[in-house]
Amino acid sequence: MIPVKMWKKYLKYTPEERKSCKRYYKMIKNYKKQLKKEAKEFVPWEPETMISVLSVMLHYTRDYFAQDYNVWQDKSAAENNFEKTIASLNECCRCIDELQNISPDDMIGHYVEARLGTEFTTTTSDGHTMFDPNQDMTKEETKELKAIYKQVEKDRDRLKLDLFMTIAKNYERWWD
Repeated sequence: MIPVKMWKKYLKYTPEERKSCKRYYKMIKNYKKQLKKEAKEFVPWEPETMISVLSVMLHYTRDYFAQDYNVWQDKSAAENNFEKTIASLNECCRCIDELQNISPDDMIGHYVEARLGTEFTTTTSDGHTMFDPNQDMTKEETKELKAIYKQVEKDRDRLKLDLFMTIAKNYERWWD
């Protein structure tokens, strides 16, 4: 729970401060556990593992500022702009969650379903919509499918660009 060196200080806290303190240390413990798990699975040849480690770090930072316990930034100071800090972290978490949760196959399945119709898609056992490669396609439909692949890549690249540009512009603001 809370570190031993905090006990004397903890006993002087009000009940509300104790709850905040417990939540804070529980959150830290949870994110350390997640980060250790992701670090064990990390391999340098797969980009998804870097994104998953980055996701844990961004979610931890967002929760740290949102919880507002042990935050040393002065919220009333104009140069800190606390709301902008929270907004940038929320935007990064949204982008990284979309990158992790929506696979390219899902995106392609949704685009194919919208443009070419449901006869060219199949639903997997876990409920994802995917392109069905067993369908006979005309040249026009093949051309449309290539355009869909390009659109999916463009959408994923836009998400990545939004994520990393937001990080580049705001990461110095996130350190307390």
